[in-house]
Amino acid sequence: MKSASNGGGANGKRKREEEEADCRYIRLERRASPRSFARKFRLPEDADAGAVAARCENGVLTVTVKKRPPPEKKTKSVQVAIA
Repeated sequence: MKSASNGGGANGKRKREEEEADCRYIRLERRASPRSFARKFRLPEDADAGAVAARCENGVLTVTVKKRPPPEKKTKSVQVAIA
């Protein structure tokens, strides 16, 4: 898993596994090379690229990216001269 200020990506290798007959998929990808994969994606501007976590469980890759806190609003006092 790699992350940068404007995006991230994942690459890796997977084992060839047999499909279960009664298993249902939300998304199943088939590629010419079943043993390796690579994905790139853009992170939103408020994403903290330094706080990325990835977990692979039962063949599902879950990527969690924390948001940066919004910048503090700066206020400025200005004296008004009444003429």
